[in-house]
Amino acid sequence: MNGRSIQDIVPPARTKPIRPVSNPPRLPPESHIPMEPRSGLPFTAIATAAVVVVGIVVFIMSTVFHTALIRVQLFERSIDASQTYEAGAEKLIAYAPITVSAEASRTVPATGSVEAKDRASGTIVISNTHSARPQRLITNTRFATDDGKVYRIHAPVTVPGYTTRNGERIPGTAEAMVYADEPGEAYNRESATLKLPGLKGSAQYDTITATTKTPLAGGFLGMRPSVEKSLRDQTVADLTAELDRVLREKLIAALQPESVVIPGSIEFTYTEGPLSAADDKATITVTGSAIAPALTAETLVRTLAASANAPSDIPLVLGNPESLEFAAIDIAGLKEGRSIKFSLSGTAELEAAFDPKAFALDLAGKGRDEAAQVQASYRAITGPVTITVRPFWRSSLPANPERITVETVPPLDR
Repeated sequence: MNGRSIQDIVPPARTKPIRPVSNPPRLPPESHIPMEPRSGLPFTAIATAAVVVVGIVVFIMSTVFHTALIRVQLFERSIDASQTYEAGAEKLIAYAPITVSAEASRTVPATGSVEAKDRASGTIVISNTHSARPQRLITNTRFATDDGKVYRIHAPVTVPGYTTRNGERIPGTAEAMVYADEPGEAYNRESATLKLPGLKGSAQYDTITATTKTPLAGGFLGMRPSVEKSLRDQTVADLTAELDRVLREKLIAALQPESVVIPGSIEFTYTEGPLSAADDKATITVTGSAIAPALTAETLVRTLAASANAPSDIPLVLGNPESLEFAAIDIAGLKEGRSIKFSLSGTAELEAAFDPKAFALDLAGKGRDEAAQVQASYRAITGPVTITVRPFWRSSLPANPERITVETVPPLDR
């Protein structure tokens, strides 16, 4: 038996550690920095605001910038108008004579003197409240003032009949030149009311009357300065040219909307008035008148269209009356409004009567399908119609017709 004593127990060796053990360095305590709260709006608020802004922009563009451009092709037809026509009360073409007058004067140097016996003259307006029928006054018809001064017309005049409006008679009127029966200043008048002595004792005496439109002037009896012939002739020529322009302008102004005057149909008359003088100066005066057949446009166009087999259900207008040449064949009855015969030559452009403003008004606020129905009701439109609406996403036309622009485009075969 192996006995072991306390000495037999070997104490454990004191071994060194493999690597030295050291305590880790102490880190400074962490400092907790407080977080600042986020600035600005939450994402949902920003998104909502963006949607609102976009909506406002879209609304503004859809209203303020809501416009439409419409292009239409209208019926047109070019025809040869070269043929003979008749116009009058019982003819296919209706007309009414239209007369205007004017006066022009110029002061020039006077040379020498001459005995003068000049008669006063001026323009009067003749009124007819006697009858709805025209009243014809022949050459040399007398007109008299209250104090017995007599003036005469040197050409026949037809005074239109009266019309009725709201139960009131609107007199028919016509202008005419009158000339004093005697020379002298006693016949000069700034204004006057005249009656027809030949009608005295009849109902017409108070219903066919006249008033002066221009002063009755130029009456003179005695010696006065004269004007050198070449200067006088040149002055008269200049005044006549001036009157030609003025008379044409007055004819256009007097023309009714439903009538048309072919430029070559105008007949002009010029009269040199008596000289008036002061000191060493003389005033030369020229009076002029113009008469033309004012053709009723509808009847003229209808006659032209019939000769070209144009559609009868489309309202037409003559687009180029100034391009047609007028030649009188028999217009002796023009002043009295009787039948006349004339010829035209040239190409007449017949165009569909079309009111773009009325078309825009009919289309205002309509969708494209409704717009097509409106278009179909306009017989004047014979070609394709293009509609461009802005902004592009709007499906209807603006409710305000002023935001709709209507343009006409020529046919493709022109």
